[in-house]
Amino acid sequence: MTGTTSTSASSRFIKGAKTCLAILLLASLVLIAQRASQLVYDIGILLAMVTVLLGFTFNNLPEESSFAGIVKGLIITWLITGGVVGISILSAPLLTMLGR
Repeated sequence: MTGTTSTSASSRFIKGAKTCLAILLLASLVLIAQRASQLVYDIGILLAMVTVLLGFTFNNLPEESSFAGIVKGLIITWLITGGVVGISILSAPLLTMLGR
Protein backbone atom coordinates (compact mmCIF):
# COMPACT_ATOMS: atom_id res chain seq x y z
CA MET A 1 0.00 0.00 0.00
CA THR A 2 1.45 3.35 -0.97
CA GLY A 3 1.17 6.68 0.84
CA THR A 4 -0.95 8.16 -1.95
CA THR A 5 -3.62 5.51 -1.50
CA SER A 6 -3.84 6.28 2.22
CA THR A 7 -4.02 10.01 1.53
CA SER A 8 -6.72 9.45 -1.05
CA ALA A 9 -8.72 7.26 1.34
CA SER A 10 -8.44 9.74 4.20
CA SER A 11 -9.36 12.60 1.85
CA ARG A 12 -12.49 10.71 0.80
CA PHE A 13 -13.25 10.02 4.46
CA ILE A 14 -12.96 13.72 5.40
CA LYS A 15 -15.18 14.76 2.47
CA GLY A 16 -17.73 12.09 3.39
CA ALA A 17 -17.66 13.10 7.05
CA LYS A 18 -18.27 16.75 6.14
CA THR A 19 -21.22 15.78 3.96
CA CYS A 20 -22.65 13.52 6.66
CA LEU A 21 -22.24 16.25 9.29
CA ALA A 22 -24.06 18.77 7.08
CA ILE A 23 -26.97 16.35 6.65
CA LEU A 24 -27.03 15.59 10.40
CA LEU A 25 -27.04 19.30 11.22
CA LEU A 26 -30.04 19.85 8.95
CA ALA A 27 -31.78 16.85 10.53
CA SER A 28 -31.10 18.21 14.01
CA LEU A 29 -32.62 21.57 13.03
CA VAL A 30 -35.75 19.77 11.80
CA LEU A 31 -35.95 17.85 15.10
CA ILE A 32 -35.57 21.10 17.05
CA ALA A 33 -38.22 22.89 14.97
CA GLN A 34 -40.95 20.30 15.52
CA ARG A 35 -43.46 20.89 18.32
CA ALA A 36 -44.93 17.43 18.82
CA SER A 37 -42.49 15.89 21.31
CA GLN A 38 -40.13 17.21 23.97
CA LEU A 39 -38.02 14.05 23.68
CA VAL A 40 -37.49 14.57 19.94
CA TYR A 41 -36.58 18.22 20.65
CA ASP A 42 -34.00 17.11 23.26
CA ILE A 43 -32.51 14.61 20.81
CA GLY A 44 -32.29 17.38 18.20
CA ILE A 45 -30.43 19.66 20.64
CA LEU A 46 -27.97 16.90 21.55
CA LEU A 47 -27.46 15.98 17.90
CA ALA A 48 -26.81 19.63 17.00
CA MET A 49 -24.21 19.99 19.76
CA VAL A 50 -22.33 16.84 18.76
CA THR A 51 -22.54 17.71 15.06
CA VAL A 52 -21.16 21.21 15.61
CA LEU A 53 -18.28 19.91 17.75
CA LEU A 54 -17.36 17.31 15.14
CA GLY A 55 -17.75 19.96 12.45
CA PHE A 56 -15.12 22.10 14.20
CA THR A 57 -12.68 19.24 13.83
CA PHE A 58 -13.41 18.14 10.27
CA ASN A 59 -13.69 21.66 8.85
CA ASN A 60 -10.26 22.57 10.24
CA LEU A 61 -8.45 19.47 8.98
CA PRO A 62 -6.58 19.67 5.70
CA GLU A 63 -7.93 17.13 3.23
CA GLU A 64 -4.45 15.62 2.96
CA SER A 65 -4.52 14.58 6.65
CA SER A 66 -3.75 10.98 7.50
CA PHE A 67 -6.03 8.89 9.67
CA ALA A 68 -3.66 9.53 12.58
CA GLY A 69 -4.07 13.27 11.96
CA ILE A 70 -7.85 12.87 11.98
CA VAL A 71 -7.78 11.01 15.29
CA LYS A 72 -5.36 13.57 16.74
CA GLY A 73 -7.69 16.40 15.69
CA LEU A 74 -10.68 14.66 17.26
CA ILE A 75 -8.83 14.06 20.53
CA ILE A 76 -7.66 17.68 20.73
CA THR A 77 -11.17 18.99 20.01
CA TRP A 78 -12.78 16.82 22.67
CA LEU A 79 -10.07 17.63 25.25
CA ILE A 80 -10.51 21.37 24.71
CA THR A 81 -14.31 21.01 24.89
CA GLY A 82 -14.07 18.92 28.06
CA GLY A 83 -11.69 21.44 29.61
CA VAL A 84 -14.02 24.35 28.89
CA VAL A 85 -17.02 22.46 30.27
CA GLY A 86 -15.04 21.38 33.36
CA ILE A 87 -13.81 24.91 34.06
CA SER A 88 -17.36 26.22 33.61
CA ILE A 89 -18.77 23.70 36.08
CA LEU A 90 -16.05 24.38 38.64
CA SER A 91 -16.26 28.17 38.35
CA ALA A 92 -20.07 28.45 38.46
CA PRO A 93 -20.35 28.30 42.30
CA LEU A 94 -17.57 30.87 42.71
CA LEU A 95 -19.17 33.22 40.22
CA THR A 96 -22.53 32.79 41.94
CA MET A 97 -21.00 33.72 45.30
CA LEU A 98 -19.32 36.77 43.77
CA GLY A 99 -22.65 37.92 42.36
CA ARG A 100 -24.36 38.00 45.76
